[in-house]
Amino acid sequence: MTPQTARSQRGLATLVSVLALLLGAALMSVYAQRHEVLAQRMVQLDLEWVRAQTAAENGLRTLHQLLNRESGWPGCSPSGLSARELWLDPTANGAWSLKLTDAEAVALHCRLGTQGSWQCACPGQPESGEATDPGADHAATVQLRLSPSSQGLRLRAQACTRVDTVCAASVPAADVGLVASARISEQVRWVSALANTPGVALSIQGRLSTHAGVRIESATAIGPWIRVGAPWESAAQNLIAPPGIPADTLVQLDSSTAPQDAQDFLMPWLGVSPAEFPSLLQLQPLRCADDCADALVQRVAQGERLIWVDGPLTIGRPVTLGRPDRPILVVASGAVTVGAPLVHHGLLVAAAGGQWVGGGELHGGLLSAGDWVFAGPTQVVATPQHLTSLARHVGRWVRFPGGREST
Repeated sequence: MTPQTARSQRGLATLVSVLALLLGAALMSVYAQRHEVLAQRMVQLDLEWVRAQTAAENGLRTLHQLLNRESGWPGCSPSGLSARELWLDPTANGAWSLKLTDAEAVALHCRLGTQGSWQCACPGQPESGEATDPGADHAATVQLRLSPSSQGLRLRAQACTRVDTVCAASVPAADVGLVASARISEQVRWVSALANTPGVALSIQGRLSTHAGVRIESATAIGPWIRVGAPWESAAQNLIAPPGIPADTLVQLDSSTAPQDAQDFLMPWLGVSPAEFPSLLQLQPLRCADDCADALVQRVAQGERLIWVDGPLTIGRPVTLGRPDRPILVVASGAVTVGAPLVHHGLLVAAAGGQWVGGGELHGGLLSAGDWVFAGPTQVVATPQHLTSLARHVGRWVRFPGGREST
């Protein structure tokens, strides 16, 4: 082999080695880029799944809130009917039946707001607030379903991270063109605000005093209409019975209630002690420094039929609470003072007794844990249908422990 040939062979071997190294480097570069793309894709998928999970959580929370609203969803229910009235029917035995079938879903289109919280549009509307780009990362579709269960209802929410995606049961909780899906369900049960209805119009644990004319009216001739735990203090002319009813049959003495404390006296009607009542029914307390009249009227105007007053309740101006077709339940943990004419359709519960000095009308009933004084002309109309309506329609859907599932 000549020196020139040897040099040529060495040059060729070097060239092949360099080309092999370049090819290896290129393959490694392609692999690294592919790995980076896959990593970015996995991160994007994780972000999409988190968005879908958050949207599903928000949808489930929205559905729970809708079921517990006593009035229509603001801006979403032109008829004024609440979601509970649109989707559910109460039965005579206190259960609920569905107007929606299991296959029917309520679609909510949601977007991530500037404050980091999800905001959902009215059912059936394509947007929430500002216009939402169907392909934007901050958009989602949430399908909500109700289904009956042995304990009450199962709420189901499935979210997809595009508003233009059909978020159906067939969509897997995985990557479908960078669209993620998440499903959450939870069990809720109905807790009535009134576990039992009082059998009388006025149920006073302590002493009843009537210093002004109190007229009792009733559509039924079956008494008694008043039950007290201590001897009654009143002049005969201060308690006016329905026509044809002897005044001495109006009041029944039940001294067994007098030694009880407020918790024991009210528990048969509320189902729990007054101390546990607001937390069980997840109530927003109403606290008033002095006169509660305006705050009560505002709560009723917002559609609330169950109002928990944390502390004393004072009504210092004339107000009307409730209607014959929409009675109101007001529960006060402190003493009640009605200092102005009050027209109340429903049930008034006073956990520390009270006095009614402003006169007015009570259509329904009164539960007083303690003494009660009527010092103004008052008309008490025994209206058992109001109490039945409260027991059947007023309450809360509460979460069932251990009833949550997610995929």
